[in-house]
Amino acid sequence: MRSSSAFLWLILFVMGFSASVRAQDATAIVRKADEHARGKTSQAEMTMTVVRPTWQREMSMKTWSEGTQNALVLITAPAKEKGIVYLKRSKEVWN
Repeated sequence: MRSSSAFLWLILFVMGFSASVRAQDATAIVRKADEHARGKTSQAEMTMTVVRPTWQREMSMKTWSEGTQNALVLITAPAKEKGIVYLKRSKEVWN
């Protein structure tokens, strides 16, 4: 008798929990997770290393972004590319 009572409580708990969960499709869940990870704005300093069989190259940059629509990338090294800036606004890109 005790196991059937526990089973009944479990069923009631699951029903109550599932009633409180909003119905979402997979696209909405992925979009919400991406927005949570990305945030409204971000900034970063990074170094990218390209390694090939006969050579290796590094490029350092600073980046700023606002959502997925606006972004700015400033190349800080090597000296040959230092100062080059890429700007993205919606679907437009400038350098």
